[in-house]
Amino acid sequence: MRFDDNTHFKFGWMGETRRFILNNSLPNMLSEVRKRVVAAVGNENVKMTWHDGASANVLESEEDMKAALDFTDSIENPYNVIPYVAIWLFPTASPANLDGISSLTQEFNQLTTDGSASIERNQEVLSNSNEDRERNIEKKEEEMKRREEEVEKREGILAMREDKFE
Repeated sequence: MRFDDNTHFKFGWMGETRRFILNNSLPNMLSEVRKRVVAAVGNENVKMTWHDGASANVLESEEDMKAALDFTDSIENPYNVIPYVAIWLFPTASPANLDGISSLTQEFNQLTTDGSASIERNQEVLSNSNEDRERNIEKKEEEMKRREEEVEKREGILAMREDKFE
């Protein structure tokens, strides 16, 4: 269900959600999406995928982008919420690792569609991403503590100065 001549995109990186809009008349939408993602992430070595509710789909060609757009357009939208293409990012160490990620994506698709798939493997994949999130949260908490300590020190210095002048 399309509301206008634009497509809305959304992706998350390092705990932050980013959104942007592109006009549907762009001749090479995938390259523009990649430019926006790379500019926001600051790293060219990311693998983009999109999710159709059942599996992760690699986003590497204009055909992949068209499939993502068609899926987004086909979603029933009873609440008039603007539909968007949700992009999932996977960091890669180098372009040589792209084959490994492609095989992991295929394995993920097989695990999610195969009724006999092991729950432990799914939990392992999820725990790896949760560990990354937890590390990021810990870093942010440490930074907040450090800032709070700095503020307390400054407040103490100001209180001492005020006492001297009274």
